[in-house]
Amino acid sequence: MSIKVFAGEDSYRSRVAYLFAREEAKKRIGVVILRDENLTEENLSDALGGQTLFGDSPAIAVEGITSFTGKRADMFVEILSRAKTAEIIIWENGKMNAQLKVWKYLQKSAEQLKIFGLPTDFEVKNFIAEKTKSLGAKINTMAVAFLVNAFHGDLASINNELEKLALFSHGKEISTEDVKEVSAIATKVNVFNVARSLALGDYKNALKNLADSRAAGEEPRFILSQMIKDVRALLAIKDVLDRKQKINPVELGAQVGVRDFVIDALSRSAVKMSAVKLRRLFDQLIISTYALNTGRAEADDILDNIALQSIG
Repeated sequence: MSIKVFAGEDSYRSRVAYLFAREEAKKRIGVVILRDENLTEENLSDALGGQTLFGDSPAIAVEGITSFTGKRADMFVEILSRAKTAEIIIWENGKMNAQLKVWKYLQKSAEQLKIFGLPTDFEVKNFIAEKTKSLGAKINTMAVAFLVNAFHGDLASINNELEKLALFSHGKEISTEDVKEVSAIATKVNVFNVARSLALGDYKNALKNLADSRAAGEEPRFILSQMIKDVRALLAIKDVLDRKQKINPVELGAQVGVRDFVIDALSRSAVKMSAVKLRRLFDQLIISTYALNTGRAEADDILDNIALQSIG
């Protein structure tokens, strides 16, 4: 049996190494992936006993197995210990708890155990330089320093920020102000997606994004006010598009209160939307705000009602 484990605080590099190992195994003997709801004792046992058309056992790629505790952890350890010839590739997100049963077993049994600690500031700066270059973008030294200080070695988050910044910068050098603006937008993405999903009639995603926004700690009153701002911006953009006029991002951005580079992203959403549905949603939000400000309803109840009324 061969067990390879990739883990550590640097979830970006550990994930990249895991995916590379998984892809290599897939090319050689095939791979079965077990994660989330598919990671069960029965599925792991079945996968370890499986064979490909050529008679070889496929590799098993497992994500998040150390999170199990109690009897389930004991079962996973027992199943792993029974495997004799399997190739198992495991990824664990974040720093490991030394007391977890499955992790203890993996430390003793893994043929390869790669723990990725947080990168140094020097390594982060190199990562930013290489990633920015690969995206065909430019970034100034102050913006690099801001990212290094803001994300404390979290390469996964920095990677996401750089991809958004490259998209919004349109070839201009990325500045500290751009980083701050895009980071601020990121905290509102789920809120925007609530309004977007409702306007598109995608109620399942609207409710999911609403739940995500609340889980992220956003105050219901903030969610409501941000939705009004988002829908107002979408209405203004939709009006320009329907009149078949050319969008001036600077002028329209100033009009609706968002940065000009955000207008392109909003435009791609607005073109798919019905002006009638947007207006109806905007009216709902205004009425709801009045009810909130006059004490006739609570923000939590208002958000639920908006979603339910839209479904109805």
